[in-house]
Parts: sequence; C-alpha cells; structure tokens
Amino acid sequence: MARPQVTVIGTREMPVDALHPHPNNPNHGDIDTLSESLARFGQYRAIVVWHPSNTILAGHHVWRAAKLRGWETVRVELVDCDDDTATALMLADNRIAELGPGIDPGELLAVLNTDIDLAGTGYTDEDIDALIEKLTPPDPDDDHSGSDDGKRDSGIGVRVSCSSNDERDDLLVELRRRGYDAEAV
Repeated sequence: MARPQVTVIGTREMPVDALHPHPNNPNHGDIDTLSESLARFGQYRAIVVWHPSNTILAGHHVWRAAKLRGWETVRVELVDCDDDTATALMLADNRIAELGPGIDPGELLAVLNTDIDLAGTGYTDEDIDALIEKLTPPDPDDDHSGSDDGKRDSGIGVRVSCSSNDERDDLLVELRRRGYDAEAV
C-alpha cells in the first residue's frame, strides 16, 4: 500500500494573521453565513494549513469568517507535503463534497421542520418554503394540458436514470406539473 503524500504534523492554535489563503483557491463561499455559524457553534473543525508556509489548504472561508469576527487565533491541522500535492489537496477539498448524491430534499425538510433554531445553519424559513413547494406534487386539476379531459393515458411508461437525487426530484416535480403520473423507483 502506498504511503499518503501528506504528513500530518499536528493540531494547534495559530494566530489568524499568521495564516494566508492559497493563491489558487477557486472556491468563493458565503463568509457572512459562516460568521454567523462561528458565533453560534464556534470552530468545530480545524483549518488545514501547509507547513511551513502557513498557507491554508482547506478552510479558507472559516478563516475569513474568523477574521471578520475579530478572532485572534484559530485551530489548525498542520500538514507537510510538496507543492503539487498541496494544490491537489486544496482542489480535492473543494471538489469531493460536490461529487456525492447531494442532500436529500425530503430528509432535509424532515429535519428543518422540527423546532430547532436555524440561526447559524445557513437555512432560512424561505428555504423551508421552497423545499415544501419542490416536494409538493401539483394538483392534477390545475393543469389540463395533456388531453381534452385533463387526464393522460397511463398505459405507456418510461424509465429515466438520473445522476442524483436532486435531479430525480426536480424531474419528478416537472413531470407532475405537466400532468404525468410520475413516481420515484
């Protein structure tokens, strides 16, 4: 088995002003929302910092939010690696989270529809309303575009493969909006 190309040195507190962002980081996050999250929850995840240059490889936006809040120190995980590996790690951190099937809207709505305080989560009441609208099948009496009597012939079927749960849910909503009897399989 090949050894990892990154050596973890350890976790420690470092001055916010001693760190600097990776110059090629393509990710631009919502610093204000992260700042609200830091105010409520604190820093629950270390920023990954390339030693000895103190370049941030993962956690750029947490660092920026901490600066915005006036924090003097942040918790970091120091790592050592070569230049190319440092850039690859930064890119991997930005990309890998995007590759999964994503957040299941139904499961998310079930959690958001509880009495939890949404402060610092990035979710709003408007997000909940949008999820409800997305997941609510349209009233079949609202759209009669399929035929003269407003009903479609249900004797013919089609199976569609989607690349994610979100894509599937969006397609189901659109098909139902058009009056089709569609369901997830």
